[in-house]
Amino acid sequence: MVAPTCERSTGFFYLCLISLAMAREGVNKRKNLGAARKLIKFMNGWARRCPENFMNKVFLMEAELASVQKKDALAYEKFICASSLAQTNGRVQDAALSCELLARHLHSRGQTSKAQKYFERACEFYSEWGALGKKRQLVAYMISVKKD
Repeated sequence: MVAPTCERSTGFFYLCLISLAMAREGVNKRKNLGAARKLIKFMNGWARRCPENFMNKVFLMEAELASVQKKDALAYEKFICASSLAQTNGRVQDAALSCELLARHLHSRGQTSKAQKYFERACEFYSEWGALGKKRQLVAYMISVKKD
């Protein structure tokens, strides 16, 4: 087992999300899905030892995987778990990201009013975290999406 360090776990987390984003776009889909599954497995091992630090990330990684695989009910459930657990454990930035990715998932499925709720929730969390630039970016994105 690879020992969890802050840098390693953060790197694995974002590498997984990047791999899934690339798979969603059809870039080396099989390879990127395989990489994501492997990274989820690593993070799951760490989550068993320290769920407060890693479980919300595992749920978010699994949610994105389910979304890419078009398993919408499972994706929604995992996104909600990721956000709730992040909030419970005081991980505001992870709650913000969970809500943002859930909103993007819902929007991609045509559920725009439901997506709007989670975009707004993500903005609240980004503000609470102090990521005002990210909040502005997300607000601009929401405005551009409404025009479409």
